[in-house]
Amino acid sequence: MGPAALLGEEALVPLGSLNMGAEDFASYLERIPGCFLRIGAREPGGEPIPAHSPRFYAAEESIFVGAAVLAEAARVASAAASRR
Repeated sequence: MGPAALLGEEALVPLGSLNMGAEDFASYLERIPGCFLRIGAREPGGEPIPAHSPRFYAAEESIFVGAAVLAEAARVASAAASRR
């Protein structure tokens, strides 16, 4: 199972533009394998507001989507680790 199976193909939307924002996450990946993902946080049909804008707010539904995606990632990683 993956994000598409969990949320549906229509829920996976490419960003459509390159983001040159800096993250310290690359430093973590030098020490331990991982990945970086973004979970949309706007209300359906809402205005796209960048995360670092003072106008940003997260739609409450996005909390549940994020929790489901992270739970699925943990389940998949745990299953893979147990097969080793």
